[in-house]
Amino acid sequence: MNKTFVVAKWEYMERIKSKMFIASLFIFPIIMIAFLILPSLLVSRAEDTQKVIGLVDPENKLSPALIRNIEEGFTLVDNQPIYVIRKIEEPAADKETLRMIANSLVFAEDIEGYIYIPPDIFETNQPEYYSTNVGNVKDQGRFTGIIRDILTEFRLEDRGIDPDIVNEVVKPVHLRTVRISPSGDEKESDYLTIFLTSYIFLMAMMMLIATSGQILIRSVVEEKTNRIIEVLASSCSPTDLMAGKILGLSALGLTQVGLYALMGVAAVLYFGFEGAAFENVWLLLPYFVIGYLFYAAIFVVVGSPLSSEQEAQQIAGWVVLVLLIPMIFAVLAMENPDMPIIRILSFIPFFTPSFMALRIPIAMPSTFDIVTTLGILALCTMIMMWIAGKIFRVAILSYGKRPSISEILQWIRSS
Repeated sequence: MNKTFVVAKWEYMERIKSKMFIASLFIFPIIMIAFLILPSLLVSRAEDTQKVIGLVDPENKLSPALIRNIEEGFTLVDNQPIYVIRKIEEPAADKETLRMIANSLVFAEDIEGYIYIPPDIFETNQPEYYSTNVGNVKDQGRFTGIIRDILTEFRLEDRGIDPDIVNEVVKPVHLRTVRISPSGDEKESDYLTIFLTSYIFLMAMMMLIATSGQILIRSVVEEKTNRIIEVLASSCSPTDLMAGKILGLSALGLTQVGLYALMGVAAVLYFGFEGAAFENVWLLLPYFVIGYLFYAAIFVVVGSPLSSEQEAQQIAGWVVLVLLIPMIFAVLAMENPDMPIIRILSFIPFFTPSFMALRIPIAMPSTFDIVTTLGILALCTMIMMWIAGKIFRVAILSYGKRPSISEILQWIRSS
């Protein structure tokens, strides 16, 4: 064990002092924040540019109300209207002529685009928007909502119904979701909290396995290529060497994840977020640690027989892809965590950490599921570690041709 810890300490100190690792400590959270927050900030940013929108309404059915609601409903930071509506009309012109005029104004960049109100708008409920750029869903959503409200008001007034009374009757309902437990505890929770808990766990697991696993494979391949492994094997047993590498790189990854966890707790305390997202950390942690050790053993199994860094990168990529499979079932797990297919996949060691991370925050699984999945995962981890030790012992001194499956099985059966 002393030699194991010596190897672990060397692997840990050698990696943690590298400039690449130090840079990744800060680059990864910046990237994650950019992916999570930046899109919403860009969408919700205050608008500072006024747009001229054309309006073609040959029969003048919606024009007055539409112009008033669009111009008064949305304003810039200086309280000026975001949209200026330009009514496109020409005496004695038919609808096709009006649209040709509007098209020319769009091409001349006099207007951003134009709304076309067909004569049968009350029957079809289908206004049209023309522009060289139809990708601005925010503008289109605003126009659609206003036209829908105007059509609704006209129809209500035509039937002698006061629109204000209808608005009061159909006032929106906001459903408050409360999670209950068999012990009688009640705690308010929502979809965002559940999603973030599972998402953060899955991303942390994927990051730890992807980074540490690739470092583990590359370390073995590099030492084999440079024949350093022969010197190491003469100083300690292959089992000590393998265990030391796994422990050292596990500590390295946990250091990184622990730092991010502290940053997350600090953010929760500073911004006053709900702490519900952290209430199941104590239960998710065993899945995290045992799951990582299981995948670390897999990396040793698939990486030890390799002799080139290119092969190592390819194999590491395929192993990491396995972690993406639970993402396919994420929506199903959110809707029904006790669905048979979700429960079955939870008992498969390759997917156990990910699927239990999806299930636990939504609806606490039964004690049987928790104990059994942890037991199976721990047992398979020990078996995989034993297999990894068998393969590692022979593979680290094997050069040249890649061993066949039968040869690897023979290594495992050997005493």
